[in-house]
Amino acid sequence: MFPNPVRATLTIQLPDSIHLSNSFITITNLDGRRIHTLHPNTLSPVITTTHWAAGMYIITIYEGTKKIAVQQVLKY
Repeated sequence: MFPNPVRATLTIQLPDSIHLSNSFITITNLDGRRIHTLHPNTLSPVITTTHWAAGMYIITIYEGTKKIAVQQVLKY
């Protein structure tokens, strides 16, 4: 995921082995509130972050019910 910290857009690089039809990405704030869910149609989805408040967010990537990655991202 880049850039980190993020200002206007966040690019997520998914592994080549992922099945896009069975995957989704969730973004939650540190209060545990889900602010965005994305079903990617590309291995490099770009998310606009201009409407996010400054702070820390947790990006979680799932393939089916399996959690395959978790990363923190700072928005400033």
